Amino acid sequence: MKDVLKSTSWLDALQQAKRLLGAPRLIRQVLLETRLKGARERSRLKELQKQLFLSLDLMRAYIKGYYRDVPIQILVVLLATQLYFLNPVDLIVDMLPIGLVDDAMILMFAFAVCQGEFAKFRQFKQTSRADKTL
Repeated sequence: MKDVLKSTSWLDALQQAKRLLGAPRLIRQVLLETRLKGARERSRLKELQKQLFLSLDLMRAYIKGYYRDVPIQILVVLLATQLYFLNPVDLIVDMLPIGLVDDAMILMFAFAVCQGEFAKFRQFKQTSRADKTL
């Protein structure tokens, strides 16, 4: 796991995420591409897919202004995770049979870091009508 977090692919994704935070239209494109890849890779992602889609919902709610109670650091981690996930030639090339292993490690890391925020967002979705427009 440490190797993945020190890889140039992950560090580049973090830098790109920081730059994209001010560009909602570009973030929406990343969210769409991540959702499509997440759906395509359903069988290889299994349980991670639910959390991946929750992270996309959280980001979308933030961009639309429905949910703003999330630290910028969390947004950067989630966006960097999605950028890494979308990169087909990261630490392990995605086309290989084991190609999503590094992606899964990054997803697990991000979801562990964001676990408390995910719980808050789930509660927000349950108590708010805004989730119908997410």
